[in-house]
Amino acid sequence: MSESAYLVALNSTEQLILDTVTDDSAAWITELVQQRCQQITAALVHDAVDRCIARNLPIPATQDEIVQLSVTRGWAKILPVENK
Repeated sequence: MSESAYLVALNSTEQLILDTVTDDSAAWITELVQQRCQQITAALVHDAVDRCIARNLPIPATQDEIVQLSVTRGWAKILPVENK
């Protein structure tokens, strides 16, 4: 698995809230992002499988391959706004 680092800017109120709900802000943010990515992955897979069935295309064997197909074909970019 590759790792990426991101900088998150919080205002003072957001920082206060984060400090209140967790002792480990980095772990909390990481878990939140991972959960959101899982939700988006599920939406991408569902959408890509539907598109493959509708187009009589073979469905890739793994979730990673399905996501790659979705990205390659540009399907990932046209999901509804709530998934972005």
